[in-house]
Amino acid sequence: MLGYTFAAETDVRVGTLPSPALQLPAAQLDELPFVERTSYIGNLERLQAAADSGGFFSLQADDDGIIRRAPLLTRYGGNIYAALSLEVARVYLGMPPLSLVLSETGSRPILEAVSVGGMLSLPTDDSGRVLVPFRGGARSYRYVPATDVLADSADPAWFKDAIVLIGTSAAGLVDLRAVPVQSVFPGVEVHANIVTSILDGEFPHEPDWVEGLNLGVLLALGLLASVLFPRMTASGMLVATVVLAAAYTGAWLWIWDRYAINIAAALPVLMVLGLSSLNMTWGFVTERRARQRLKDMFGQYVPRAVVEQIAESKKNETTFEGETREITVLFADIRGFTPLSERMNANELKRMLNFYLTEMTSIVFDKRGTIDKYVGDMIMAFWGAPLPDADQRGHALDAALTMVERLEALQPELQARGWPEIQAGIGLNTGNMNVGDMGSVYRRCYTVVGDAVNLGSRLEGLSKYYGVRVVASETTRQAQEDYFFRKLDVVRVKGKDESVAIYEPLCRSSDADARLKSEIDAYHHALDAYFRQDWDKAGRLFESLAEQFPETKLYSLYRDRVASLAKSDAGIDWDGVFSHSLKWE
Repeated sequence: MLGYTFAAETDVRVGTLPSPALQLPAAQLDELPFVERTSYIGNLERLQAAADSGGFFSLQADDDGIIRRAPLLTRYGGNIYAALSLEVARVYLGMPPLSLVLSETGSRPILEAVSVGGMLSLPTDDSGRVLVPFRGGARSYRYVPATDVLADSADPAWFKDAIVLIGTSAAGLVDLRAVPVQSVFPGVEVHANIVTSILDGEFPHEPDWVEGLNLGVLLALGLLASVLFPRMTASGMLVATVVLAAAYTGAWLWIWDRYAINIAAALPVLMVLGLSSLNMTWGFVTERRARQRLKDMFGQYVPRAVVEQIAESKKNETTFEGETREITVLFADIRGFTPLSERMNANELKRMLNFYLTEMTSIVFDKRGTIDKYVGDMIMAFWGAPLPDADQRGHALDAALTMVERLEALQPELQARGWPEIQAGIGLNTGNMNVGDMGSVYRRCYTVVGDAVNLGSRLEGLSKYYGVRVVASETTRQAQEDYFFRKLDVVRVKGKDESVAIYEPLCRSSDADARLKSEIDAYHHALDAYFRQDWDKAGRLFESLAEQFPETKLYSLYRDRVASLAKSDAGIDWDGVFSHSLKWE
């Protein structure tokens, strides 16, 4: 049998065509969407008449230039002609007649398959095309050069009971095609693959329900990916993408191998990859925005290293929402700032304040603290937020003592700049406080509020009364063996009903020498006598301390207080608590 081609040119009719494979009523033919040809290049009339049959070998690539489908039937001049592969198989089977398997859908018939004498049913699409069942790359079949046949050097056994297709494979003869399995593939072998599948009865096909299945798979995978991916980390999303793509590819291969049904292969995988890329990109953008928000929010409050630690935190330890935490708060205020400011012009005052605040803030940052706010000359800082701090008391105490040391060291520089001496009072308190991003629609800040905050402010005010630099509450002093303390008093501050023990952190425990320890021991003995209402002993001990250490205001304060209490005869109802009001602050 011979092959021929339907030409792409509109007015070419060369040679002779074989008899049509099918003749259908015009009305029925018009309802079927066969590809209609208008030109052909056939064989010489004498050759075609001598042949058993003939079939067209025209192939048409998809839009991307790859041949995936081939027509079994096509229309020309009101008749249906068969492809070379179909005619080869039909001749091999003894020329059984062809017929169409149609189904009624709506108002027109739908082509489902081509029947070969009732022996084979070849599933096609509505236009009579089949999926080419490629069995491998080029030369999956035996190739015999024509020169060997002409030279009688080919093994005759190769041709016994075999179907032989004669075609070209040389590049210069322009019959090399791009197919899914190979970019350069002889056209004749495309037909060989089709013939094999026709005779084996293992033709891949796309049932009518495949489109619905493809859509359902796309929706299911899309929904699953849309739910899972936003909840995953980048690494988890990568693993999920690989798993989903591999699972679908495995399912596709199983369906293809077992049932020869062609479902969408690339689109679902590409969709999963696309959603993964989209979510990763969105996650990257969101993370960048979150990092920038963190930097905008905390950059002015905490050191850059802490900001980066917050951004890298994987345990959701940081939140902008209001929450209650144990926090240590620090208040630092310049002593006698009002009269000091009245002696300086505005520009010099600004320069001095900026210098002081910069030095003190650097200490807070070095000790991993958070700056809450500046109010004039007052600094408010805290530890325990935005990141938890297991040693917040120690860090706050270290910051307070370092501030005192730094101010002493800065006095020569202040004098050199023509600025007055600066001394500061510091208050520390630890307790449960509300912390979060607070404020109005016009201005917001990350701050702490609560009764424990107010107590810290009150303690800073008491530093002047007791003549000390730092005042810490009992809750701040707890479990701080690294620091050496002097108990100051048990007080009831303005605005609070409960009493609180207050202490002065003097230095780090390792820096406390024997002289200091002896002094503090003597002071605590005097304080014990005071709380026992042993006024005589307390008075003698405080008088001795005041004479030995006249620079320490605390000793003379207690000497005078004991004398006043002894005269008033406080009695057994006295609980040792000293109530502070505005006059003391």
